[in-house]
Amino acid sequence: MLSDILAQHAISVTGLSKSLNGGKVLDDVSFSANEGEVIAVLGHNGAGKSTLVKCLTGMLTMDSGYIVRQSQTMQILSPLDARKLGIEAVHQNFGLIDELDVVSNFFLGRELHHDNLILKILGWLDKRLMRFLTGRALERLGCEFRDLDRLVKHLSAGERQLIAVARAIHFGAQVVVMDEPSSALGMSQVAQLQEVIRTISAQGVTVLLVSHDMPFVSEVCDRAIVLSKGRLVANIDIASISEGELYSYMMGRCHIKEPDNSLNALLQAS
Repeated sequence: MLSDILAQHAISVTGLSKSLNGGKVLDDVSFSANEGEVIAVLGHNGAGKSTLVKCLTGMLTMDSGYIVRQSQTMQILSPLDARKLGIEAVHQNFGLIDELDVVSNFFLGRELHHDNLILKILGWLDKRLMRFLTGRALERLGCEFRDLDRLVKHLSAGERQLIAVARAIHFGAQVVVMDEPSSALGMSQVAQLQEVIRTISAQGVTVLLVSHDMPFVSEVCDRAIVLSKGRLVANIDIASISEGELYSYMMGRCHIKEPDNSLNALLQAS
């Protein structure tokens, strides 16, 4: 029974707690996300959203609790641990280097070398293959870059974000955590981002989306979890609640709606 429940979830978080500078920032946070589900992570500044993202992606270690991913129960101790589990973050700065071109940023730290032994020993990169794979990854998101040789500093915020998302998917991410993805975008770029999120969701990729943009959340997300003072106070289907009610949860004006703790109970009983 436990294995059947775990198989339904792309990721499950149980009892996650974290203290910083002597204060508890996350307090016993538990939730699960299904494959292909788009979940908004909501809360006012200081609610614990950024700390949650950092714990899920290995930038911070949790004090207690655990994550279940691919039937493995574990703590994530580093970004490499998260990456091995197929969890990648798309941060607000997108993790790109301005002075490098699109292809170089796409393969940053994961460059491909020639199969030819001599060229491999010399450290030559297979730039033709890297270029092809970069273009194909972007096309799979419905995007086309005419000039992959352009320096990233000359690209728009929307274009930079597409590179970061395509890179995460290409290298096997099955859970993508996006931090305020619409904050620096114009209307047309927001619409394009919504289509990209729908595309990767249809491919079975789970998206955790930290945002203050309620219209964006209402348009693209299936469910919302709401944090307040480090605690999860709501876990709600977007279709069943208004933007005003979401704001009320964020402000602490609604009664606390506890998440489903059946998974936690089963794990403890096993």
